[in-house]
Amino acid sequence: MLMHEKYYEEYLYLLKKFRDYSPEKKEKMDFNYQSCNDINLRKLRNKYNLMEVAGDGNEVSRILNLFNWFNKNTIHDGSIYPKGDRNAIDILKQCINDEEGVNCRLISIAMNEVFLSMGFKSRYITCRPIGFDFTDCHVVNVIYSYDLDKWVFLDASMGIYCKENNELLSLQELGQAIIEDKEITINEAYYDGELVTKKDYFKYMTKNLFQLDCYSNYEFNFESNNTDKIRYFLNPMDYFNKDKIIYTQKDNYTIEEHYVSCANEFWKKP
Repeated sequence: MLMHEKYYEEYLYLLKKFRDYSPEKKEKMDFNYQSCNDINLRKLRNKYNLMEVAGDGNEVSRILNLFNWFNKNTIHDGSIYPKGDRNAIDILKQCINDEEGVNCRLISIAMNEVFLSMGFKSRYITCRPIGFDFTDCHVVNVIYSYDLDKWVFLDASMGIYCKENNELLSLQELGQAIIEDKEITINEAYYDGELVTKKDYFKYMTKNLFQLDCYSNYEFNFESNNTDKIRYFLNPMDYFNKDKIIYTQKDNYTIEEHYVSCANEFWKKP
């Protein structure tokens, strides 16, 4: 089981109650995606022959080819942390060469850089329950599809993507599908050796779709470098924790946390 059954109704109630976001753009959000010509992204692309992996089909087929390859070559283990830096080369080495898993955040960081190396605009998104006092959250990836004109979401840790009418869903659409009980399909996927059912996955994500956050910059080795960072936290319009900035000081850099409620700005086209 991905979550305790007894909490599902409470999380679903909260997701429905706080389903609206602000239509008003109170803050401009700037997002930057590193060029695939970066020397480290080129190294990653060439090391794993990612051009060949992606193939020469349409955009969605290339996205899914890269996702399926990545899923086959990574191991999820929430208790293990990286031996090296937080980048795709070190993380893939740990999974492929050392046969050791990593947690969902590290898997999403690595997959994000795989897609950046192939010229896609890509982010990893932390999906959180309501409040701050929680013991479990989840991290997934979103890749911008120009053909579909939206950010499609892929769950690299669980190897899952969702479709409606055979079209990949965005994270927003997943939330709406859960709230409205829409007929959605998921691919066949296994988590810790067990088949993940749509019912269990939707219950797990119901808990984790209340708050979303992401960085403003996406580049190779971003979390391991000691540069100041901006992080956007998207909260529902009627939730108290929005429209403010908090500065968190780390050892050698500062994280500027922006709490916002305009979903259109958060999900704007790159």
